[in-house]
Amino acid sequence: MRNAGSDRRGTCCFDWLGGPSYRRSGNYFTTVADLPLQILRGDLQKIISFRDLEPWQLGMNLVVSIYRATEALPRSELYGLISQMCRAAVSIPSNIAEGHARRSDGAYLNHLRIALGSQAELLTEIEARPGLTS
Repeated sequence: MRNAGSDRRGTCCFDWLGGPSYRRSGNYFTTVADLPLQILRGDLQKIISFRDLEPWQLGMNLVVSIYRATEALPRSELYGLISQMCRAAVSIPSNIAEGHARRSDGAYLNHLRIALGSQAELLTEIEARPGLTS
């Protein structure tokens, strides 16, 4: 897991394979919906652009990795699994950026949930293709 920042309010970690986990004084919140909005509000005040968000940066790295990994797949998968994997990967940082740009706690949380859904979709597609999981 990568540490996305810490201060007296707590620590936010985001693991692209396991989703987000948030810790505050030993208590873990398992989903973004469980995260206190005060933590999100504090983060939103310090971050100027969605490009400053570490989950967005990790998502962009994931997009590059998925595009590279799909180059090794058979050409017969070009309009099927390859296309779907690339779209799901791009959807993750896109939804993080869109949610941040809306400047509303509710919209931000909703778009983070959509990004997590795209993450689950991508993981399913990776597992559906033998050889990419190892």
